[in-house]
Amino acid sequence: MKMYDLFNGDADGICALHQLRLQKPAESVLVTGLKRDISLCSKISPEKGDVVTAMDIALEANAGQVDRFLRSGVRVVYFDHHACSRIPRRPLFEGHLDFSKHTCTSLIVNRFLNDRFFAWGAIGAFGDGMNDAAAELCRRHGLSEERTSLLQELGRLMNYNGFGESVDDLHYSPENLYGLIRSYEDPFEFIECESVLAHLRQAYQEDLARARTAASHHETTSSKVITLEDHAWSRRICRIYADEMMQAYPKKTITVLVRKLDGAYSECVRSHGGARFSAAWLRRKFEQMCR
Repeated sequence: MKMYDLFNGDADGICALHQLRLQKPAESVLVTGLKRDISLCSKISPEKGDVVTAMDIALEANAGQVDRFLRSGVRVVYFDHHACSRIPRRPLFEGHLDFSKHTCTSLIVNRFLNDRFFAWGAIGAFGDGMNDAAAELCRRHGLSEERTSLLQELGRLMNYNGFGESVDDLHYSPENLYGLIRSYEDPFEFIECESVLAHLRQAYQEDLARARTAASHHETTSSKVITLEDHAWSRRICRIYADEMMQAYPKKTITVLVRKLDGAYSECVRSHGGARFSAAWLRRKFEQMCR
């Protein structure tokens, strides 16, 4: 029997898997990628009797492959929070699914394990933007504000590390980052003994400082468009910078463009509730213009 662990390369995916494997250690084949790489089931070919465990990769995007695994006699254990219209109803499928907008995969695993490794669950939740739920989890277990803030920073920086156009853009590949974390049950020991937090903190600050110097390409009363040149740092930080601009300009739709070498652009669109145009509407317009 062969075991496969498939996990999103962001904070939520890494911390979800870490909690489970602290509880149930296993020698497995690790399959991961960038934060946006979610069709991971297509990268493996398990055989009858094998076990596939999936963490924080949308079931909707992997449903066809999961069905094929199950028909072939492969057991599939799935932890996820992304909405899905097709949930397998087969004996070999074990689903731990919660599509509430107030949860994430790390919190689902934390609940499954009865808070045993709650601090890692909180890190994953902080990284996935579930700040209120993560902070409440820390309060429930008596963590000080200082320690809670440290977990929040680690989660945010682990999430930042997952953004890029390729693994070469990242400071740590998700597999290597998980490899550094996996021997630590206590995240504060990890922070003290490894240089990951300090490294990512400095890199994050440098990337964001570069982005803040970028001139606005176009601005109206309802929108703001910012263009970044094509560099590894801009590919890493563009989404985070767009989030920052959205908070700074809540009545405007924010678009951050990264100019590619071939003249095309990648885009990240954000809008607050007070913006005139939604991010989805502007994204559709952008796609139509690029056809």
